[in-house]
Amino acid sequence: MGLDSIFPEFILHAGSILKSWFCDFLNSCMRQIPMIWRRALIVSILKKEKPLGDPKGYRPISLLCIPFKILERLIYARVDPIIDPFRPREQTGFRHGRSIVDHVTLLTQDIGDSFSAKKKPQLCCRPRRSLRHCMAAWPHLPAAAIAA
Repeated sequence: MGLDSIFPEFILHAGSILKSWFCDFLNSCMRQIPMIWRRALIVSILKKEKPLGDPKGYRPISLLCIPFKILERLIYARVDPIIDPFRPREQTGFRHGRSIVDHVTLLTQDIGDSFSAKKKPQLCCRPRRSLRHCMAAWPHLPAAAIAA
């Protein structure tokens, strides 16, 4: 529930007349997004095992208006099939039918291709992660694949 105080159950269990009106309303919002949808209700949630009095023990979440989230998903459903073929194969996050398994497969394939082409393979880690962390996460990689 966002600033508009509309619960998802209200829309989910609405009758056919209200759903028809809601559809027309969302279509009109394609021309101009309501101002209330451009704002979020920010709520602090206590992290596990953190003291109540420590501000660092909380994480903020933004509660958006439910109709806006529905409109966002409708637009995404229309746009995603069009733009998906243009995304690089390495991008698997937030894509339907893709997962970390795809990253492992691509990495393994790229390393194999590098060895076949007699090129020196390169392994990139996140800056916050050490090479030791990468080795723990990828124990099946040959030592030559991570040699600098």
